[in-house]
Amino acid sequence: MHFVSTVRVFVVMIICVFANSRAGAIASNNQRAVPVSFDVASIHIHAKADGRWRSTFTNDGYSATGVTLKQLLQDAFDSYESYQLTGLPPWAESQHFDIEAKVSPDDAMAFSELPSAQKREMLIVLLEHRFQLRFHKEDGLKRGYHLVIGRRGLSAAVVHAKSSTGQALWTRLRPGTWAVQECSAADLAHMLALNLKAPVDDATGLVGRFDLHLDWDPTQNTPSYTAQSTVNSNETPGDGISIFTALKEQLGLELRPTQLAIRVQKIDAVFPPSEN
Repeated sequence: MHFVSTVRVFVVMIICVFANSRAGAIASNNQRAVPVSFDVASIHIHAKADGRWRSTFTNDGYSATGVTLKQLLQDAFDSYESYQLTGLPPWAESQHFDIEAKVSPDDAMAFSELPSAQKREMLIVLLEHRFQLRFHKEDGLKRGYHLVIGRRGLSAAVVHAKSSTGQALWTRLRPGTWAVQECSAADLAHMLALNLKAPVDDATGLVGRFDLHLDWDPTQNTPSYTAQSTVNSNETPGDGISIFTALKEQLGLELRPTQLAIRVQKIDAVFPPSEN
């Protein structure tokens, strides 16, 4: 009997320890509850017509100056190519706003540790509330390009970055000239997509980050192609070279036409923001 009693006491002690640990974990989770919306948000018409703008997630919220609704939606959806966002009214690209959105002080630490995707979800909720945003997603196909290594191999001008911060540093970014340090192939594909207004898929297989420099004539038109052909530099008239030719001759890369799957954010309804 003494042995049985000892076992029972031991089992009870284990149950109590587990219960206390579980309760402590729940309490700890409740103390670090993840914020699901901004606590305060002010939205004002941007007074200056200087063309300057900025937008960023801060340690405790989101801050933007001189941005259009289109730019806000691009931040929220993490979709910056023009073809990925449709159905916007004209004012969404002409009216500029200043926005300051913050979580409560108690939630600031938890917010700073959130992944970018969850912060963007919070921005979507804010736009749904203040701009009465309604949207849906549509999947489809669009003519685009595979970014591949050319038949002659990668150019010697493409050099591995000596150090890596994990982020591309664009030291020159203007029409006709790009200079970038610590650029991944995916970063380059993204910038090409913005420039060409068409999806570009990184199919190079390149690993790591590189220092690149690219010069081309931005006045050259995008050459016509079929989905089965490879862009031919001879198709582009004029004294300058197209971005297609520049990629091939300067970096040893090619853009090969194809059909790519895309996701489009279709705006069903949106209105000027409600009062603060």
